[in-house]
Amino acid sequence: MKKIIKVLSVLLIIAVIVFFGYKFLKNKNSDENSAEQTETQTGVKEGQADEAPLPVKVVKIKRGDLPLRLEISAVSEVRQKAEIKSEVSGKIKEIKKRAGDNVKKGEVIILIDDTEAKLELKQAEAQRLQALSKYLVNSMNISYDLSDKKKKILENKKKKYEEILKKYKRGEISSLQLHEAEDELLKFMIESGAMRDKVRKVVEGLTQAEINLEKARIKYERTKVKAPFSGTIAEIKVSEGVMVSPGTELFKMINLNSLYLKGFALETEAAKIKPGMKVRIKFSSFPDRFFYGRIRAISPELSAKEETLPVYISLKNPGYLRAGMRADAEIEYKVLKNIIKVPRKAVLVRSERPLVFVVENNVALWRYIEMGEQNSEEVEVKSGVEEGELVIVEGQLTLAHQSRVKIIK
Repeated sequence: MKKIIKVLSVLLIIAVIVFFGYKFLKNKNSDENSAEQTETQTGVKEGQADEAPLPVKVVKIKRGDLPLRLEISAVSEVRQKAEIKSEVSGKIKEIKKRAGDNVKKGEVIILIDDTEAKLELKQAEAQRLQALSKYLVNSMNISYDLSDKKKKILENKKKKYEEILKKYKRGEISSLQLHEAEDELLKFMIESGAMRDKVRKVVEGLTQAEINLEKARIKYERTKVKAPFSGTIAEIKVSEGVMVSPGTELFKMINLNSLYLKGFALETEAAKIKPGMKVRIKFSSFPDRFFYGRIRAISPELSAKEETLPVYISLKNPGYLRAGMRADAEIEYKVLKNIIKVPRKAVLVRSERPLVFVVENNVALWRYIEMGEQNSEEVEVKSGVEEGELVIVEGQLTLAHQSRVKIIK
């Protein structure tokens, strides 16, 4: 009897488990059917919202000119540069300028002790004065076959010269004014016509004295070392107090306003370039801006070492370009007129074919295109898009065909 009761209890428990399992499965299938019904009606799975539009930037496709450029490497150089050397011996007395200073033509940069040169100048002036006095004394004894009028002119010129000589000795006039008066008197006396041989012999001694004086003046002036042109001091090679001799290098200077570019074109590119062509330049030191110039000249021969053709490009230095800077020079050798073009950054390549995305009603559509010529910024489009369409230039890398987009500025 007890065994029968136990069997019935087990059967009852199994029946309860089966009943509740059936109810659970039925409810689950009902929920899934309801979810499928909802998905069918809305087209979106439960818990999934509408896809958000992706932000993109666009430009309107226009017709325009497309400049074709040939890119060559280049380096900046200057036409005016100099290494200034001493022409006299002496001690460096004063250095008036330093490296980096801007100077004008004729400005004194270095002073060399002028004591010896000054003494030599005074000695030469004394010798010349002595020769001149001898000349004047001898000329007084020369008889000239002159008319009364010319004799009077000669006497007046001599008196005028004697007055100028007195003023010169008192320091009232310059040596240049004295020389002018001497030349005027000497010319009249020699051209007077009589006693030319005697005058010539006297003049020869005076001439040598004049030569010696001029040499002394030049030596004295060379103790003041001046800038040969307006520019910038690149380097000072000596210091104050040191002894220098003729040939000692004193300083270097360059004129940055004479800066130009020397470019290097390949032999195969030579036929494309001509003097006068526009050049767009980007220096390695200033990668975010362009400079502009023109081809000034093209070398008539190839460089044997580099196997390139030197190209000389003129440009205006805004003040901060330096000699020796490296640059990329883009020579504008041809311009395509009135073509449809798009920015290069708009073009993608998929399945080895170029394409762009255009926007219609806030939907991105890809278009395969036929490309023509191009430069570093723009591409000629021969077919695939039309003038006036909006082409995506930013945000298109991850887009699919018919993606929803939002145009931003």
